Amino acid sequence: MIKMVTKRDGRVVPFDENKIMVAIGLSLKNTDLSELDIETAIHEIYYEVITVLSNLSDVSDTINVEDIQDIIESKDRKRAALPGGSFHPCIKISIRVPKEFCQ
Repeated sequence: MIKMVTKRDGRVVPFDENKIMVAIGLSLKNTDLSELDIETAIHEIYYEVITVLSNLSDVSDTINVEDIQDIIESKDRKRAALPGGSFHPCIKISIRVPKEFCQ
C-alpha cells in the first residue's frame, strides 16, 4: 500500500486513506444526489481508488496528491459511463478549488 503522499507544496506526509473518502464526500455534497446515493458513490469510488493505489504500491510507496486526484476523477468518469451512471463534475472542481465555486 502507498505509505507517503507528496503534497502540492512539496512536503511528504504519511498516507491517510480516510482523506480520500472525505474529499469524495465533500465534493458530492455539492450535487443534487440523495444522501443514500452520495454514500453509495463515496464507497464505490473510494474502493476503486484504493484498489488502484494498492496496485501502484508495487512500483513505489509514495504518490503525488495530484495523482490521487486524477485517479478519483477517472473513477467518477468511469461510473458515469455505466447504465444509470452519472458524472459528478463537482468532484473535479471541488478537489481543486474551494467548494463555493462548485455551487
